[in-house]
Amino acid sequence: MYPSCKEILKRLQHLPKRYLGQNFLIDERVRERILHEADLSKDDAVLEVGPGLGVLTIPLSERAGRVIAIEKDRVLARYLKEEVGERPNVEIIEGDALKVSYREMAERVQRRLKVVSNLPYSIASPLVLKFLEEREAFESILVMLQREVAMRMVASPGTKAYGFLTVMVRLFTDPTIVTIVSPRAFYPRPKVYSALVHFRILERPRAEIEDLRSFKRLVSHAFGKRRKTLKNALKPLLGRDVEEILLSSGIDPGRRGETLSLEEFGRLYRTFKDRKKC
Repeated sequence: MYPSCKEILKRLQHLPKRYLGQNFLIDERVRERILHEADLSKDDAVLEVGPGLGVLTIPLSERAGRVIAIEKDRVLARYLKEEVGERPNVEIIEGDALKVSYREMAERVQRRLKVVSNLPYSIASPLVLKFLEEREAFESILVMLQREVAMRMVASPGTKAYGFLTVMVRLFTDPTIVTIVSPRAFYPRPKVYSALVHFRILERPRAEIEDLRSFKRLVSHAFGKRRKTLKNALKPLLGRDVEEILLSSGIDPGRRGETLSLEEFGRLYRTFKDRKKC
């Protein structure tokens, strides 16, 4: 697969673009592992972001009932339309995956989507968060990420990797690292290892959140200055009542954000929201 990848790119006179996070999967064993974990049937509609040269797109189309692939690179989108776009169950969209409405996409195909993607590193974190915000559009999410990003998503409270991304991911899903992937599996080789991650979407979030935007602001402030106590980190957001709000939530104002569990963040959010209603 490796020589053919280079030959295709040479024929297209296309150099991989670092700013788009283009690292093409060239390892057949990794591809087969992804397809196995995806567990697809003809009843499934698959979303693939960053299909590149179609290494996953073609076998996905042979297993799923429908495949929608979003490619931002104009040259690669044109290549995909020529190579796989004529397959009746494949739709190639040239566009920005961060600007697509997945709720509307799911409504259009009349079923929830299964995400199966080797995500571009450049948009992996914000795209996963967007998926979670539109989680009702998805049945499952299976994506390749930078290993460090994956470790942050599965981190435990009190660890260095635990942060905003961890809390948001665990609010809506059970994330599992399926396997770690060597840089040798890609062309060009990235400088970091990757991880295949499966997100099981929960039937109900782990905390009752009425206003996701407010919750995100709260969590973001808590982790904004990791060396600061919660009392100091949250004061710009909660004002002079910050200590009282923390104590009412059963949280020591002297603790730091990285020590709080998701359940504690949920309590803090509810106390803050109830105080604003008073």
